[in-house]
Amino acid sequence: QAALAAGYSLEGMYLNLLLIYLELGRATEAVATYDYMINHHLDFGEDGAFVHYHLAQIYFDWGEIVTAKEMLKKALDVDPNYAPAKQLPSEKITPP
Repeated sequence: QAALAAGYSLEGMYLNLLLIYLELGRATEAVATYDYMINHHLDFGEDGAFVHYHLAQIYFDWGEIVTAKEMLKKALDVDPNYAPAKQLPSEKITPP
């Protein structure tokens, strides 16, 4: 509450927490924070493409390809020119 009183936004605090978890490689915590933000309608702001791209990588690593593709789509919906999101499928998905 003190942070909110000092002018910090709830979105900003949770986004910073999410970005820290991503930077530290703490995938489970990053996904939980993302889920919290989505469930509480919090905005990712200009970091939306970055967040969704890194979550896609997590889901690819977990073998959850459908969810990973959804995250990539969200990243490109936020920024259609976000190059890492365009490249990830070719790096992670190989044809049979």
